Amino acid sequence: MDRTLPLPTRIQLQFHYWICEACAQYRRQLSALRQATLRPASESHAQGDPQLSPAAKARLKEALRARRD
Repeated sequence: MDRTLPLPTRIQLQFHYWICEACAQYRRQLSALRQATLRPASESHAQGDPQLSPAAKARLKEALRARRD
């Protein structure tokens, strides 16, 4: 946000977060995305995240080139 919210507004917002399942899910998703983007790439590979094979990379490149033409 651009500024700090007044206390009554913050309390109302916090109460809404407690009762709104959609907001709770959204906050969990944002948290997961934030953690994933902050994790170094080397750590991702060390944990066994799947990677594309060279053949798969070549197929993707070719498909993208074909779409561009």
